[in-house]
Amino acid sequence: MQLVNMKAKFFVAGLVLILLNPIFASTIGATIDKTYAEINKGDVGKFKISVFSLENSTLDIEVSSTKVNDLQIDIVPKHFEINSEITSNPQGNYEWVILDGDKYVRVYNVYVYIRPKEITQNHYNVPVTISAYKKSNQVNKGIVQNVIQSLQYTLHIYVPGEIVREEEFVNLTNIYLNFSNYPAYQLPSVTPTNIYNPPSSKGQQKINEEKVLKEEHEQQSPTGFFYLPEDKKDKNTSLGMIIIIIIVIFLLIVYLLRK
Repeated sequence: MQLVNMKAKFFVAGLVLILLNPIFASTIGATIDKTYAEINKGDVGKFKISVFSLENSTLDIEVSSTKVNDLQIDIVPKHFEINSEITSNPQGNYEWVILDGDKYVRVYNVYVYIRPKEITQNHYNVPVTISAYKKSNQVNKGIVQNVIQSLQYTLHIYVPGEIVREEEFVNLTNIYLNFSNYPAYQLPSVTPTNIYNPPSSKGQQKINEEKVLKEEHEQQSPTGFFYLPEDKKDKNTSLGMIIIIIIVIFLLIVYLLRK
């Protein structure tokens, strides 16, 4: 019975050590002033991340973020070295974090600046990753860096205002066709003489441009094919029917003559 109790105690103690192992193995830590911000388009939002180390040796820190097309993201600094500075009497022009009531550790500040540009949505999530690297000497490899720990924060951004649809980014002035610039393997959907006449005034030029855009939008012909106007389609349809009728009559005559 006593042997069973001893085994149970060792099992519980081992389980506790396994659960506590990530805590003791933790090399870097960080705090952040906020994870949510409302930023107007064109303004700049600022996040402050304070990083500290519990490692006895020097660590290389790299801070990165996921790219978001609608947001300009700047991290200062992106790369820096960090040392563990633990004391009971914090002094100097540094910032400190309390560890256990009487111990302080120096923190290194990282600033994340976010500026919304043209937005296609109102809510954004920006993951920011803090990675710690440790240099080591390896035979035949020299000095190498190994990732020993990573932390990640997700910044939640709300940008008020009207969102811009992707199609609104299209510059309509670039839609106007310039047939002299077409590559040899691309054919315009309509011939230049059918859509362009030299304008006599600015007003007439605007009308012609609107007509060009309207015709191009309605036709939607694949590149490499000529567009056949409706009047020519009707003529070709009538001609085709006549040819089919003639062929049928000819075959009928041949069939009757053979009988």
